[in-house]
Formats: sequence, C-alpha cells, structure tokens
Amino acid sequence: MLEKLHAGLDCLDSLTHLCVVLRLEKCDPLVVIHLIGNLHIQILAFRMEDLHHAVEWFLEDHRLLDRRIMLLPIQLTNWAMLGQGEMLMWQLAEDLVKLPMPQNSKTFI
Repeated sequence: MLEKLHAGLDCLDSLTHLCVVLRLEKCDPLVVIHLIGNLHIQILAFRMEDLHHAVEWFLEDHRLLDRRIMLLPIQLTNWAMLGQGEMLMWQLAEDLVKLPMPQNSKTFI
C-alpha cells in the first residue's frame, strides 16, 4: 500500500508549492519524508486540524523539521476579498522561508 502511495507522489515532481491537510491520527511520517525529499518543493504547507503544539511535537519526534514546512490553520482567511486570492498566502509563506534562521532556534517551523 505504501509503495502505491509513494508512486502517486512521484507525479508531484514539478510542483513547487503544495498545501495539504495534516491529520495526525492518519499521517504517515514516511509520506512527509518523501514530500520533503522532493527538491522542487519550495513550500510545503500543512493545514492543521490538530493543535499547533501537537503538530510541532509530531514533526520533531519524526525528525521532519524543514524550513520549507509552514503550519496553517484548517480554516484559512478568505484572501479573495482582498483581491489577492490564494496567492497572498503563498507570498507570505515564501517571505517567511527566506528569513534567516535564529541562532537559538531548535525547529525550522
């Protein structure tokens, strides 16, 4: 089953930005590792149903720390009302990824 899932993810090689819902009770860390391993991915946004600190612990426990990962609430603001559509979310995420990492930071989130 896992091989089929990984084969399905291989078609995502040309994506640079990906936003998916992360449910801890159903998340397979190997799938996240596979997504992070895609060198084309610049932003991997997780819309979270679980508490923020629970998702951080999950990522830390499975050593899934990568500065390209963005944690977003499950309900996103309707940016379309501002005339920006979904692009504003991606622009903000790109700006965060480009910021230098603090010296004392233990996570990349």
